[in-house]
Order: sequence, then structure tokens, then C-alpha cells
Amino acid sequence: MRHSFALLILSVCFTLAASDISLSGAASLGVLYHDMSVSLNDSVYVYDEDIQRHGKLTTDIAISPLSGITLRTDLAFDIDDEALHMGTFDVRFSLGGGRQIRAGYMKKRLSFEERLSHDERQLIDRSILHERIRSFHLPGRDFTLAYRHRRDNRTYWHAVAADMSHRYSMIHRLEWELASSLEASSSLTVTHGSKSPDSVHVITGNMALNYDQAAHRGEIEIMGGTNPSAERIQRQMNEEMRILYGGIRLCYSYGFQRPEEYILETIRPIVEGVYLLDNHETGKTSLQFRPGLSVGIIDADIAELLISGDFQYGTLPPHHGEYTRRISGGAVRVRIRW
Repeated sequence: MRHSFALLILSVCFTLAASDISLSGAASLGVLYHDMSVSLNDSVYVYDEDIQRHGKLTTDIAISPLSGITLRTDLAFDIDDEALHMGTFDVRFSLGGGRQIRAGYMKKRLSFEERLSHDERQLIDRSILHERIRSFHLPGRDFTLAYRHRRDNRTYWHAVAADMSHRYSMIHRLEWELASSLEASSSLTVTHGSKSPDSVHVITGNMALNYDQAAHRGEIEIMGGTNPSAERIQRQMNEEMRILYGGIRLCYSYGFQRPEEYILETIRPIVEGVYLLDNHETGKTSLQFRPGLSVGIIDADIAELLISGDFQYGTLPPHHGEYTRRISGGAVRVRIRW
């Protein structure tokens, strides 16, 4: 047993020594504040405030033991639970001609916002549009088998995914580089829920336009589909009804470049707005406004100070036109990449 274990360790060491290995990563540290206090009436006010520390260290590892085969994984240490997590692990087989097969535990890539890692996003958290579909258990990492084909300026992505809760998804995605700094993408995802009697089929569509130039950065994303949470409630009431949701997210920033002798290299104001129609039958809607400021320290691609606010408003039937504050807050974070 000891000899077998030693042989395994030696084999791994020789494999890594003969492999092409690349490392990259990011570290971030900050504080998040949310105020969810509500006024029940003119005389009663319920305070609900939350302050959280934020800290994460991620490392992306790519290993190529053989020509045309790449193993990729990312490790993340989160100070919230003080634990080391393996976020993604997949094997990529290159078939030539821009074709590739991927298999493993990875993101399903059903939206543009999901594609971005925490160190690529312009703001600290993802929007309420992404958080809503996350409550449907749609985005995130699952056991996935994917086929990727890069042809000219277009990338086709077809995948099947499954999780331990008997949810199965089929994802079809197109990414199109319209120009050197302009990219369009669209995706269609069909998900079948758990084996329980109230399981539902979920259809999700996503379209996005991303512009990333030296000074200007803009994102437009539209998402919609069926609302499985509302449909599940309808089924429990013995009612068959398609409940739809939809939303749009707009994000823009402009970077002011400073002379090289200044420590603060880039100052980039950021603004994002989100509209979410959560249920087309009841008319329940939500609004989100998030201003932010990114400051590049010495080199914006390496060190960055990010400050952002978060203001959320919503309606409840039958008061469709009356928006009330749900959440307000802000965050400060320092991010370093390598």
C-alpha cells in the first residue's frame, strides 16, 4: 500500500514536471453594508441592518500534460467560512479547427453576467436579475458536457448539464465578435426540474451586447423566460398556468486616464440600472440602481479600489405603480490581480 501510494505521488510529480502549467489569480478584501429596514406604519419602524466582511483569494490553474489536452481548475479561499473550495474542474480536448470538447464541473454560461468571474465584474456583486434566476437554481456550476466550436468571429456552445437534485439543462449559446471591442451573445436554456410531482420545465433566453474599449465599457443584457417558482405554486393549487418573467440590465463606465507619474492611474465612474418584471400575471416588478467608482492604483489591471452603492425598489400587487424601498447599501473593496 505504501509503495503504491509513493508510486502515485511520483507519477503525479513527473506528470506535472513534464506539463505546461499556467497560474493566474486575484485577491479581494472589503466590507459590504445592507439596510433592509422597513416602516410598517407611521409609528412602527423595524431596523434590519447588516455589515459583512468580504475577502476572497482565487487561483486559476491550467495544466497541459499532453498536446491538445488541458486540465483547468480554480481554487478559492473565502474568509466568510474560512475554507478552501474548488470552484471548477474540467478537462478540455482540442479536436482541431477551433473545435473543443469540455467535460467536468463548470459554469453553464447561460447569461453574460454569469460568464464574468468576481474579478472581472465592474461592480462587486451581481445584479438582481442574476440573483432572481439563481433563486430558480438555473445558473452556477454543474456537471457539464459541452461542445465548443470557434469559427471565424463566432463561437458556438452546446452543452448538457445535471446536478444532484435531478435538474437537467440543455444550453445553446452563440458569441459573436462584431468588432474588435464589440461582442454580442445569445443563449437558450431548457431545464427540467426535479422528480417531484410539482416539477416544471423552465425555458430561459438571454441576449447581451458588450462593448469594451480603452475608455468606454458598456453592457446591455436582456433576459426572460418562465418563472418556475410561481408555476410550482400554481400547480400546488391545481392550476396550470405559464408564468413569465423578464428583465433588462444596463451598465456603463468611463475611464479617465491619469499621467503615468500619478499613483492613481485610472478613475472610472460606473453606473448600472436594472428593471425586473418578476411575474407577468401579478405585475410584481423591481428596480435596482447601482453607482460605483473604480480607481486603478499604479496599474488598473493589477490593483484596484472599488466603491459601489446599491438601491433596490419594488412593487407588490395591487399597488403596481407604487415603488417602495427594499434594500439600500454599499460596498468598498480592494482587488489585486496577477
